[in-house]
Amino acid sequence: MHGVDDPFYVDRYQAKFWAMPGMRIQEGLTVDKELREGGEMPFGNCTFFEFKTVARPEGILRLDREGGIMIACDSLQNWLNLINSSMKKQSLRWKK
Repeated sequence: MHGVDDPFYVDRYQAKFWAMPGMRIQEGLTVDKELREGGEMPFGNCTFFEFKTVARPEGILRLDREGGIMIACDSLQNWLNLINSSMKKQSLRWKK
């Protein structure tokens, strides 16, 4: 379900599509800009953090205002193993 609504927003608002290198994206989309630590950001006063211990590319944008505002995907999960997850979650996690 990750990114399923991306084509809608790109089409409706003519938005630039930002994604991390290696991210799976919806068919028909192309990445306009890559999100990388130390790279260009979608707006000013912003930095990017990339999780290094995940199976799929994941990161957080940090806005440098109001003491710092973190923006992450609603399904962000940084698990090193599946010991404490249910069998259903384990099967969904490894489905291709």
